[in-house]
Amino acid sequence: MQNKRKAPQKKAGSRKVPPTPASATNPTPATTPAPSIQTTPATITPAQTPTPSKPLPSLKKGWKRWGPVIVFLSIAIMTLGVTAYLLSQEGVISHIIGSALGVLAVCDFALAPMLLVGPFKTLLKNVFSAAEKSYIKWVAISLLIVNIAVFISVMAAAIFTPLIQENIFKAAPITGKVLCQDGKQVEGVWVEAQNQGSNFANWYTINENGSEAGFKYILPNGGEYNLHVGCGGTKLLWAVSATTEAGTGSVKDYNSHYFICYDVPLTLYYGQCRMQN
Repeated sequence: MQNKRKAPQKKAGSRKVPPTPASATNPTPATTPAPSIQTTPATITPAQTPTPSKPLPSLKKGWKRWGPVIVFLSIAIMTLGVTAYLLSQEGVISHIIGSALGVLAVCDFALAPMLLVGPFKTLLKNVFSAAEKSYIKWVAISLLIVNIAVFISVMAAAIFTPLIQENIFKAAPITGKVLCQDGKQVEGVWVEAQNQGSNFANWYTINENGSEAGFKYILPNGGEYNLHVGCGGTKLLWAVSATTEAGTGSVKDYNSHYFICYDVPLTLYYGQCRMQN
């Protein structure tokens, strides 16, 4: 007979309860996270710095188009002004070559440094938006044009001025008489021509003491003239020099005139030659 072993029976009321963790025994209230508030970070903009003012595109384009024309026109006006000044000088033909060289030297030595260095160069480069190489080329061409223009103008003036003067200013003979009021002898008659050609007139005495004299002269270029009459002294050193500039003024025609020259000191009209007819 087999012995059957019985399974051990658990006693009632002796049921073991598994241990619970401490967290389970002392539960903490659940914490719910606070809703997050989305904020946009403030953007910090740097202080605005003033930007240099730029010319309007249309203005800049206009300067780029018409700038060279204005520069060359100014050069042409300057050249014509210099030529006109040279032509207005007495003895222009004899001094014209020297003046031309002087003008060319001034153009070269004054314009070249001003255009190649300094703030004026920077200004022109910005106005014409030119690179360094093209700017130097432009300056060289401009100076060459100035030199050629002045040289051609001066040479043309030297060639054509005698022809122009010959056609415009006709030689004109003048005659007249002068009288030294105090009775001093006439020692000379100088003709001061307005259109060049001043010189001593041919004169001759009329009365016994020589205080009255007639004169003849040819104005090579015509025009107005004045008289300077020497009363007393010698032919080289006049005692009194009476002039029409101080008297009735320049003579504007070529008729024969009679002049009284006042040579008495401290009297009315002293030092004047006044035309009577």
